[in-house]
Amino acid sequence: MIYMPASLARQLTPGVNAVSIGGEGYNEWLVVAQDCIVSFQYPEKSRVIVFTPDGTAIYDSITDKGGTLLRKIPYLSVTVSLHCQNTR
Repeated sequence: MIYMPASLARQLTPGVNAVSIGGEGYNEWLVVAQDCIVSFQYPEKSRVIVFTPDGTAIYDSITDKGGTLLRKIPYLSVTVSLHCQNTR
């Protein structure tokens, strides 16, 4: 996992937060300043995994459905895995 300074991570705010994984495919890091329940919208045949700073997966869209409670933690990592199927 590639880390970044917490001071550079965007704060997760109440309401809708859009997180996009860039072309490099690196995880996006967010600061969780207060307990909150999060849910995800993502493309079909993709996967969302949420990691704590110690690398523990606390949400995986393959096994977890609906929202998940995030406790106030210094920061977390969100990664999206997309499935690309050849059209030929």
